[in-house]
Amino acid sequence: MSDQRLITESAFAETVAIAKLPSEFGTFKIYGYRNTLDNSENVAIIKGDLEKFDNPVMVRIHSECLTGDALGSLRCDCGTQLQTALRMIENAGQGVVIYLAQEGRGIGLLNKVRAYSLQDLGLDTVEANERLGFSADLRDYSIVAKILKDLGVKQIRLITNNPRKISGLQSYGIDVADRIPLVIEPNDHNLNYLATKIKKLGHLIKLKKQNSIVNNPVVIDEYLEYIWSALLECREAMKNESPQINEYWAFFGNAKSPWRFQKFSGEKLPIIKESDFLIVVDFTNNFSQNSDLVSHLFSQVQYAIVLKNGSTFKSDLVQDTQCFQGIWNSNGWQNFSLYLGLLVAQRTAHLEKRPFLMAHLAQSLDGKIAAINGNSQWLSNEANLKHAHRLRALHDAVMVGAVTATLDNPKLTVRLVTGKHPTPVIIEGQSDLNLDDLQMMALHERVIVLHPQGKPHRVIPEIAKEKILDLPISPKTDSQKKPVLAPSDILSILYKNGISSIFLEGGGQTVSYFVQANCIELLHLHLAPLILGSGRSSFTLPVIDSIDQSLRFKMKHFDLDGEILLELLLPN
Repeated sequence: MSDQRLITESAFAETVAIAKLPSEFGTFKIYGYRNTLDNSENVAIIKGDLEKFDNPVMVRIHSECLTGDALGSLRCDCGTQLQTALRMIENAGQGVVIYLAQEGRGIGLLNKVRAYSLQDLGLDTVEANERLGFSADLRDYSIVAKILKDLGVKQIRLITNNPRKISGLQSYGIDVADRIPLVIEPNDHNLNYLATKIKKLGHLIKLKKQNSIVNNPVVIDEYLEYIWSALLECREAMKNESPQINEYWAFFGNAKSPWRFQKFSGEKLPIIKESDFLIVVDFTNNFSQNSDLVSHLFSQVQYAIVLKNGSTFKSDLVQDTQCFQGIWNSNGWQNFSLYLGLLVAQRTAHLEKRPFLMAHLAQSLDGKIAAINGNSQWLSNEANLKHAHRLRALHDAVMVGAVTATLDNPKLTVRLVTGKHPTPVIIEGQSDLNLDDLQMMALHERVIVLHPQGKPHRVIPEIAKEKILDLPISPKTDSQKKPVLAPSDILSILYKNGISSIFLEGGGQTVSYFVQANCIELLHLHLAPLILGSGRSSFTLPVIDSIDQSLRFKMKHFDLDGEILLELLLPN
C-alpha cells in the first residue's frame, strides 16, 4: 500500500496529508485525517512500513489532552502515557498511535477546565463531568475503525488500561487480539484521578503507596515491556561482540521508558539518573570458558539490584554494598531472571564456540501435549504463548519437526512481543512436506529445511526456491535400521550456517529425540491445569527397568498467570 494510495476518502474519514515526523521518541510518519461529519482533525502516527506490518499491530488510541500532552500537567497521566506509547512503538519498530481530537474525554477543552475547577473543590473526575451535565466518557471510536481500515490494519494489540476502550473499538468491528498494559508511575497530584479511573471507570491499574521508591516494590510483569528492550540489547551485544570473560552486565532504566543494556568493567558503573534503577550482574569471578552451566544458572551468578539515590559509587562494587537496595519482590526478580538465565546460558555456549539448544513444551497434568487426533489448541494460557514468543525473540532460529509443521502449521513469528523473527528450521526427515501450504513461507525471508541426503522424490516448489535454504545431512541408522538425522549433525550444520542459538518448539517426538541424544541444555515445560486422559505423550523415550535409569533434572519453577512453568536443566 503506497502513501499515495492512502490519500483517499473512506466514508467520513478523509485523508488530507502525509509527512515525515522526526521526534525525540523516534522518526515516524504522520497521516492527517479529517472527520467530515464534525470537521474534527485527527492524526495517525506511524512507525514502520505499512506493507510489511505483522498482524496484530501494536496500536495506541490516544485522546487529545492539551494540559497533559503539551503543558506537562501532573493532574492526569495522559502526557506520560503518550510518550511511553511512542517509545514502545519506536522500540518495537512498527506500530500506530491514533491521536483523536476528543479533549477531556469528549467534553472539550474549556469544559475540562471547568471540570478542573470542580475537582479543586473536592469532586472527582466523573462527578465533575456529571455536575456539568456530561456523562463520564463521551468519546466515540467510529473514526478509528475508518483510519485503521485505511491503513490496512486488520488486527491490533491495544496499548491501554481501559477495558471500555476495548469494547468500544470492538463495537465498530475492530479485532483486538491482545491488551498491552500501559504502566505509568503515579505522582502526588494524580493519585485520586487514577483511583477514580480504577473505581468508577474500571481501568486495570495497580496503585501503590507513594512513599519512597525503595519501599515501593516494582513487579517485573508490569514493567517487562520496558525491561524487555534491554534484554534484546543484551542478546545482540552477546551475539555480535567479541566474548570477554571478566565483565559486568548492567541493565538500567526507569518506570517510564525502555531500559538499556551495557557491559562495563569494575572500575566504572554506567552513568544513571537518580530516578533510574540499575541491575548489575557480576561475572568477574566465576564466568570462564570452562565454567559449568549448572553453576551459572542456579547458584554462582552474582547480582545486585541497585538504586542510585544520590549516592556515589566506589570503584569496588563489593565495598559499595550500602548503595545497593532491593526494589523488586522475589517473584518479580525470579521472572526477570528467567530470561537473564537464558542469556547467560547462551553466553557460555558462545564462549565455547558451539551452538546452544533449548526446548519448550506445553502439556496437561497427565503428560499429554495434544488430544489423540493431534488437536492442541488451546492447551496453554496466553501468558505461556507470549513466553514462547519471547523465547523465539531470544534465539537465531526456531526449530520444529515435520509433523508439527504439517499439523499445527505455525507462523513461528514474534508477533506478540518486540523482537526479530527467528529463522524457521524444519526437520523433514523421511516424511514428505508440502512447503506450499505452510504459513511461515509467506512471513519469513528464509526457511531452513533439513533432510536426509539422497532422499528420493524431493522437489522444492518453484515459488519457494528463493526462500528455502535446503540442507541435506548424511543420515545415520537407528535401532530399527531406519535412516535418521543425528541431532549432533543437525546442530553442527546449523552452526556452520550462522545459527548459534536454536529454540526447539516441538513436537514431542522431536524434543524426545534431542533429549535422548543429550543435546538439549534447557527445557521449559508448561503445565496446563487440565487432564486429557488420552492423547499424545510429551515424551517418547526408550523403556527403562528401574527408577535409577531415569533422567533427573535440576529444576526451577515460575508462575505464568496462575499456571506453572518448569525450567529444567538437563544432565550432561
